[in-house]
Amino acid sequence: MSRIYDTHYSGSMRDRDDDRRKEMERIQKEEEENSLHLEEGFEYKILRFASGSRGAIQKKLKEEEYYGWSLFETLDSHRYRLRRKFSERLKDSERHGDPYVTDITGTPFKVICSSIALIIFLFFLLACS
Repeated sequence: MSRIYDTHYSGSMRDRDDDRRKEMERIQKEEEENSLHLEEGFEYKILRFASGSRGAIQKKLKEEEYYGWSLFETLDSHRYRLRRKFSERLKDSERHGDPYVTDITGTPFKVICSSIALIIFLFFLLACS
């Protein structure tokens, strides 16, 4: 399916960037929903990585195998479609963790540490001014 983009835009730079982001999200959502014919007897999920090294992504994909998920399709460098048989659901009660996690943006520990570091940096920046 081809797409035609209007190159003339009269809004602000921020508006244009927001419009591009929304259009990209719409295209990705459409791609995720329509890119293949899903097979019966399987369930699917899409892992979304905000960032990460190839090694970190491979490690997470390996962890997903614990829940019965296997890599089915690579959509791009940040989105991976996984699938597993419905029968794997029966084993979920015996497993630790959440087999339906899809957004891999970083652990809460990393988020907390980053927030604390930012606060300390801003404090010293203001103190030195």
